[in-house]
Amino acid sequence: GGGTEVHGRDVARVIWALLGNPDKEIPVIHLSDRYVTHRQVVELARRFSGIHGPLPEGPPAPPANPLACHRLTDLGLAFGGLPLLEETVAEMVRVAS
Repeated sequence: GGGTEVHGRDVARVIWALLGNPDKEIPVIHLSDRYVTHRQVVELARRFSGIHGPLPEGPPAPPANPLACHRLTDLGLAFGGLPLLEETVAEMVRVAS
């Protein structure tokens, strides 16, 4: 399985940007950085830990209708993407080991 994800750091940046733009009318904002599978997270954890083993099956297909976050670009925001996901998983592995 998997799901759409957004890092807490990115959520905080969006909230801060909205609070700093009280005159901007944005009725709904979708927060979704990327679709991440369980397999991808395990692959990253294994890479950063050096532990080898089987990987879970990937999903049969990516979602047919990922969330669109167009209104965030109006605020000059971009999510951390794969680099932030890798940084976060690496930090989690470091703390856990």
